[in-house]
Amino acid sequence: MAHQSLQDEMRENAVDQRMKENKRAMEIEREEGKGRRVIRALVIIALILILGGFCIHQFVLRPAKKMVAEKITENVLEQALTQAGVTEDVSEKAKEIMDSMSSEDKAKVEKIVDQHASVAEITEAGKIYKSQGTSGLKEYAKENLTEDEMKEIRGLYDKYKDTVLEQ
Repeated sequence: MAHQSLQDEMRENAVDQRMKENKRAMEIEREEGKGRRVIRALVIIALILILGGFCIHQFVLRPAKKMVAEKITENVLEQALTQAGVTEDVSEKAKEIMDSMSSEDKAKVEKIVDQHASVAEITEAGKIYKSQGTSGLKEYAKENLTEDEMKEIRGLYDKYKDTVLEQ
């Protein structure tokens, strides 16, 4: 009987040992699972931030930059037309010049604006346009564009002015 109880006790110890080992293995799995969840959450957050930044650039900044480029070009063209002695329909003639510009020339203007188009600058230009209109943007362009950039835009005006002034 003593032998039987010793065997029972050894079995119980072995069972207890296995239970402790299983419990520890489950704890390790839980800890690893938490680590995986944290990593998975960080990856998801990173993807959301990357996609959000891409969407903001594509759907907010790019159209805003294009609009600012068009307005600045129109303003420079209006100024050049006024200096050339045009007094009637200056705004409309500037738009005609813009419409007749090649896509390469429009890209040049967009590149100039892109060099100055941070989120803060676009926001500022938008506020100026809302509060002061095109005259405010003219001043903004004079203050923020270099002389070479203004010359390049004026060069585009010289390239296309004859088509509008002849009409």
